[in-house]
Amino acid sequence: MVSVIRGIFITGLLLYTSLLYHSTALAHLGYASAALFALSGVFCVVRLSRMRCRLFVPVTVAQQARPFSAQLIVENKGRIPSAKVWCLVELSGSFLKRTEYRWLRGGVVLNGENRYRFSLEFEGSGNYRLALKKIRVYDPAGLFYLQKKVDGASQIQVFPKMREIGVQLTQRVKNFTQDADVFDDHMPGGDYSELFQTRPFQNGDRLRQVHWKLSARMDELFVREGSMPLACPVVFLLDYSAKNQGGAKGAAHSDAFLGIMESVSFSIMDAGCPFYVAWHSAVQKDLVRMRVDGEEGLYLFFCAYLSDEFTEKTLDLPVEYKDKYRGESYVAQLMLNDRLELLKNGERIVKFAGKDWEKILEGLELVL
Repeated sequence: MVSVIRGIFITGLLLYTSLLYHSTALAHLGYASAALFALSGVFCVVRLSRMRCRLFVPVTVAQQARPFSAQLIVENKGRIPSAKVWCLVELSGSFLKRTEYRWLRGGVVLNGENRYRFSLEFEGSGNYRLALKKIRVYDPAGLFYLQKKVDGASQIQVFPKMREIGVQLTQRVKNFTQDADVFDDHMPGGDYSELFQTRPFQNGDRLRQVHWKLSARMDELFVREGSMPLACPVVFLLDYSAKNQGGAKGAAHSDAFLGIMESVSFSIMDAGCPFYVAWHSAVQKDLVRMRVDGEEGLYLFFCAYLSDEFTEKTLDLPVEYKDKYRGESYVAQLMLNDRLELLKNGERIVKFAGKDWEKILEGLELVL
């Protein structure tokens, strides 16, 4: 729109000046400007109708405060190149609750597919939506342009910066046993609902372990070995409220919460302790629980949590968890609340206050 107004203004000014001073040269220049403006408009209309654009994000996971690379792909179905193309993208975050707009500039658009690499840097962590909104096509001289609305979006998970903390596991956690759906692949146990392996009978084996069908077939006594259930001795509750989202203060608060959450989760996993992590999801309108016992489980948990939405209701998360998983036992229950307090079995271990939460986190020693 600005380009159209600029062209009309320049053409009108030249023609008006030519009439004012009775200048034939200025009149010819005004007519030439009008012709150039009209031809540029026709060119932009034709090019705009034959041009398509989309975003290509090869990796949908990024790290906070680190450059993130993506590509703008512009397909020109015409033979005549355009001087340049701009695309407007909308960047919105689930935790930030605010929207930013940026113009991505492409170079000369030749016939066929054109790829333009650009870089973004996310100051805050969370789930971001990168969406195309408009495409702006310029004439061959790069003076005038027309634009139209376009669609296309991609989700990007931005993980917070991880800070490793010290985690000390007690004997109760190391030797914790309970029924579980996951079993050890390398160590037998006493759960005979899941078969670990069969082996020849040895002195000390019980008769109830004998595999009679296999023994009859092999003409030798064989016994069953049960599996070792990998129960979770630790539960990590995340009590984050949607009321803390929005604005600069909300962004700093969410960054602190996510940074503490990731650091504590990674450090527990790295210490070799499987654990459950749970939070209340506004999307599912229920308590969501995930098991973390390795890097893959940790990654899936981060992606699920960052893409979720959160309720503004005040909920008693420990009571909700106990009601849903009645009869389940564990050694330690950790909870990170929206006041940035880390609690263990209902008692506060530490409060991460203000801008010093990173220093407090680095000096934390967690005993489970």
